[in-house]
Amino acid sequence: MSHPIEFGRHRRSGPEWGRAAEKQNRQRLQPLARDRRGVPTVGVPTRLGVVDGRSVAEPPPLVNRAAAGPTKSEGVAMAKRPETQGELIPLFGPRDPLALELEARAARNVGDRKLAKLIDARVRLEQSESSMESQLGFTSRSLIQCTLPHSDPGKTVFQFRRQDPHSGLALELLGNPSVGLPYGAVSRLFLTYLMTRVVQTKESTVFLGRTWTAAAAELGIDDGAKSLKLLRNHVLRCFYTTFALEQPVAGESRTDPERSIRVRRFQILSAAELPRTTNPDQLAWSPVVHVDATFFRELTDQPVVPFQFDALKNLSGSALAIDLYLLLNFKRFRLDSPCPFTYNELMQRFGSQYAPGPSGRKAFKRHLQRQLANIRAVWPELEVDVVPGGIVLIPGPTHVPPRRLK
Repeated sequence: MSHPIEFGRHRRSGPEWGRAAEKQNRQRLQPLARDRRGVPTVGVPTRLGVVDGRSVAEPPPLVNRAAAGPTKSEGVAMAKRPETQGELIPLFGPRDPLALELEARAARNVGDRKLAKLIDARVRLEQSESSMESQLGFTSRSLIQCTLPHSDPGKTVFQFRRQDPHSGLALELLGNPSVGLPYGAVSRLFLTYLMTRVVQTKESTVFLGRTWTAAAAELGIDDGAKSLKLLRNHVLRCFYTTFALEQPVAGESRTDPERSIRVRRFQILSAAELPRTTNPDQLAWSPVVHVDATFFRELTDQPVVPFQFDALKNLSGSALAIDLYLLLNFKRFRLDSPCPFTYNELMQRFGSQYAPGPSGRKAFKRHLQRQLANIRAVWPELEVDVVPGGIVLIPGPTHVPPRRLK
């Protein structure tokens, strides 16, 4: 008697559900095949069986890429990439709800719960068309090119510098010894939320929420007591930190110590009202921050970069994933040919806190490829080729289609 496959769990009610039966059950599913974008093809499971008490039909047959020819979006990239004979692609479009559901169930079945969670979040994002405008986020171009530290530099480090290897733009942070420098995913979520609210409201005063719990919900952060204290701490770190942007003048040598530069020094916040996270009457005092005039003018007078804020919240487990997502989305705005990034360049841009030498580069490469897979889960239209020595971004639409910006 054959047993139906149940995605996400196995019944162990009898001896037939021992290790041998589980191994046989796993063998009923072929390994996940992937197209050249790294996206699992949804028609891979040979048998779908019963899911949540209902039967799931077999997906449509797969087609051969060689017979179908290149897609329109591949364009200039076809000449750069070797042709793969007999490669299979799904007939489902990337926004098809059934395709997304099957991908998520296939990911859960092979044990990749984190990837399945990201795909589930993408399903909800794609199906919530009524709240599209509320999902838009905005960020400054300079904070994409030069980013915050990924991990806590510690209470003995109060100065941090990072430089964009392409443009030469440099960001220098000067922190307060009593609180330290902003770092990690929480500071990034707070700053992007702050910039989004300023661009949307054109106001320098930003209410984070009626309570710290509401503020955490806006940022996609857990509302536990420890998380709320961490959020408040990161707001204080951003408040006490002085930012300096150093921009070289076009035509000047970047290695010349006497080169001409433009320097702007500012603070993100000029004032803040931050109650205790354990205040018994939190409704009587809501967290409020006031954006510094210099930073406010940069957000309202200069072009900003739009992105999907819900996608960013789903990547909140990794500062590297947030930085890489924003960079790839930014680069795609005016990209008309494949754009390569070497691992050394990306490590210089993002991974300055990794150990120097081959072991540090290997760890950074492994971490970056893992986060790139998570980004693809929430941004299925993204095309990035992983090549020896780095990655190549393929031209295509940004994560915010132009019609959303009209």
